[in-house]
Amino acid sequence: MVETKGDRHSWKPKAIWLGSGVVVVVAIVLSIIFAVTHTNGNSGPGTVSPGNVQPQSDVLVSDDCGFNNDEGVFEPATIQLTCGDGTVVAGNLTWSMWGSTTAVGQGSVNEVTCTPDCADGKDVAYKAELTLSEPVKAGTGKEYFTRIVVSFIGSGPNGSSSQLFKDCFDTPPAPYIPPCPADRQGAN
Repeated sequence: MVETKGDRHSWKPKAIWLGSGVVVVVAIVLSIIFAVTHTNGNSGPGTVSPGNVQPQSDVLVSDDCGFNNDEGVFEPATIQLTCGDGTVVAGNLTWSMWGSTTAVGQGSVNEVTCTPDCADGKDVAYKAELTLSEPVKAGTGKEYFTRIVVSFIGSGPNGSSSQLFKDCFDTPPAPYIPPCPADRQGAN
């Protein structure tokens, strides 16, 4: 077979078109991978548990009272609400908002009745909404929410509609534990 001048050049536009298409497809795939694995500079972690929104701040919460070198987390599944006796724990939490001044989550609060005493009390679960607020910088420079308001869906312990907890220490025992705001020093 003998090639003519027209035959030699007819493959070039097709090859250029095919090559350009491959480049576009690769660019689209890389863009999708980048979008899925990266977040904007204001957001928290790159992975979000099912049922949670992407955090829109770097404010953390201590989920285990500062034990075990807890450096704080975003959108925890559980939060120990009473550090001294461990009788109140929020669990099964999902988060609908995680901002720079407030975070809102829903789940259950398990509270030991302490009747006749806490060691022999009964564990009772209540549906609740948690609102985290009052961010404060710890010694590490990271910000932590220090106020937790539990709003019960329906009736709470002893018929209450809400409870207030602090997630800070008047005198933090470690640099990753936030100090309580001045107006909350000494408060429960």
